[in-house]
Amino acid sequence: MRDAPDRDRRRLLRTLGASAIAAGLAGCSDDSGDDNTETAGTTTGATPTADADTDREDDSDEETDGPLSVVTKLSSAQGERKEQFGDRVALSADGSTALVGASQENEQSEDPGADTGWAYVFTRSDGTWTQETQLSPPDDGGASSFGYAVALSADGTTALVGDYESGDPDGDGRTGAAYRFERAGGDWSFEGRLMRDTPRNSDGFGNSVALSNAGDVAVIGAAGATFVSSNQLGAFFVFERSDGGWEQTYFDAQSSETDGFGQAVALSGAGDVVLVAAPAVDEPNGADSGTVSVYERTEEGWSFATTVAPEDGESSEQFGSNAAGTSLALSDDGTRAIVGCFRDDAGNEFGTGSAYVFEQSDDGWRQQAKLVADDGGYSDQFGNAVALSDGGDLALVGAHRDDVGDTDAWEQGSAYVFEYADDSWSQVNKLVASEGDDEGDKFGSDVALGDSGNVALAGAEEDADPNGLVGGSAYVFER
Repeated sequence: MRDAPDRDRRRLLRTLGASAIAAGLAGCSDDSGDDNTETAGTTTGATPTADADTDREDDSDEETDGPLSVVTKLSSAQGERKEQFGDRVALSADGSTALVGASQENEQSEDPGADTGWAYVFTRSDGTWTQETQLSPPDDGGASSFGYAVALSADGTTALVGDYESGDPDGDGRTGAAYRFERAGGDWSFEGRLMRDTPRNSDGFGNSVALSNAGDVAVIGAAGATFVSSNQLGAFFVFERSDGGWEQTYFDAQSSETDGFGQAVALSGAGDVVLVAAPAVDEPNGADSGTVSVYERTEEGWSFATTVAPEDGESSEQFGSNAAGTSLALSDDGTRAIVGCFRDDAGNEFGTGSAYVFEQSDDGWRQQAKLVADDGGYSDQFGNAVALSDGGDLALVGAHRDDVGDTDAWEQGSAYVFEYADDSWSQVNKLVASEGDDEGDKFGSDVALGDSGNVALAGAEEDADPNGLVGGSAYVFER
């Protein structure tokens, strides 16, 4: 049993409020391993996890022949212990550029006890991955969490990095910000700091971020945002590039409760569909059961479309919580969504976890499937992180507390690949680190997929190799 509290959860709780995002991360498996767990990239069998009757045509050009297998392990060349490299990850569309957050890094801070954070860019050339650069905020606002949320444009030339604890340059407290960087000719430069027009202390602005394919629309969550004119708590902000600047629109929670609205966001490729989680909402499934809202942009502008929740949801599940990874993802066209629910006691096992797939149809949004691991167990927290391929027919789901293998080690972590075919979803791959028996690595702390699903990235935020205790790493898988 692991007694140490999760660092990400502790820091986010401090900023946004415990009732908004408490995720109950304590707990681990008593089981020593899973009989059908194999090495990275091997197939564990294709047992359907959910059936779905749907009118959606399978028009994806995704190549799904052959399993994903580990290609390389990424780590920071400047790394040190406790930086949690891999706590958030992102991939470009073709899978040749990776962005990896390390929100606990403190090297660039003048305060040796402060966590300022980095984000690292890696690129693949001729089959070899190399660290291209490291990104850091140009202004040192003190102890912060730069790298806690990351996003890339489709071509990998625009990066957005959230820092929900960033200090306001005008001295108004830890309001949060998102930093935009661009690459030209292999060189990265800082291009701007996105902030709320009227920042307030403890907004949590930047606790989640998303980018459109072109990088011209950004969505930023602020689960602690408050408003003078109302009692609303929590919001998300849409930034759209216009005439060389950025136009800002926000949507608040329409509630005075601490529901964590804005804790997680996702954006379609065209930047016209937004998902936003409120994991501590009580309705319709009980206290802190959680919901996810859908917003759409039309010629008339942005508007609320609907809210989704699990058909079998229960209290305290905190559906959509991103306290342990990126919990929302959309297909490129914005018509299919996946939402993590890592606190779900699926199969009557505490914290086994699940992920739900929703789809837009002529009748609106509906639940298509519930995904669970074939070999799920106690406190695996399957669903702590999720990703979808461009066509929405491949899903990658992290289970960062999975006890992998036949040893007595715990929380090595894993990630599962699901494929949608013949009107149903099935598990087709289970991914683990190449050193799958290393205790406490939390492989699957965050996950990302290239558009075709042929490249996958999985963080292992507490891996001790090569940079020491909780230094972290990330693994690239390819077909």
